[in-house]
Amino acid sequence: MTAVIIPFPTCHREGHIRHVAAVLRRKHGREADRYWRQTVMVLRSQMLRAQVDQSTADEELRRFALEVFARVPLRANNPKGAA
Repeated sequence: MTAVIIPFPTCHREGHIRHVAAVLRRKHGREADRYWRQTVMVLRSQMLRAQVDQSTADEELRRFALEVFARVPLRANNPKGAA
């Protein structure tokens, strides 16, 4: 008998999403990239330790990323707003 582990949907972890988005709004370049990679690595590790299958973990991380980056505004090429 096997069981399927269904994780709590990461796209509904509102507090974590808001926190990660706020951190990413403050960080730039390599520092932001490093923070994002570390966040994803920790979430993936938690899911795999809980025996969530790889494809489910990947889908959950994709949904989490969509929610986070929907809350992080894209930076304009010209941060001063000049034309």
